[in-house]
Amino acid sequence: MTNDIENPKALAEIATPGTWNLSPAGTANPLRYWSHVHFEDDANWGKEHWTLFVELDRAPEPHQRIYLAKIFFMAPTAPHHFLRVGHKFALRVGPMVKAQGVIKELVE
Repeated sequence: MTNDIENPKALAEIATPGTWNLSPAGTANPLRYWSHVHFEDDANWGKEHWTLFVELDRAPEPHQRIYLAKIFFMAPTAPHHFLRVGHKFALRVGPMVKAQGVIKELVE
């Protein structure tokens, strides 16, 4: 298991074009989801794909389009350096963009 220094977390604002439709992470936490992530300045996009975990503080609502969520990688070799304030990203499943986000703050 990794510790928080090796596995930083961030708080992000995530906007969806419609209803919340990320895949559940299959963990004991029903508010944890996963998605492939593309950070705005990732030169390796298309060569490497990383799974980002998105954890909501409450269940998505039908008409809600903006969410505040904790985001993090589980893999110790993931590109944790992308988790920095102001950094923009897209949550994707295959070629489809499911949501857009921006990191608001780093959290413990």
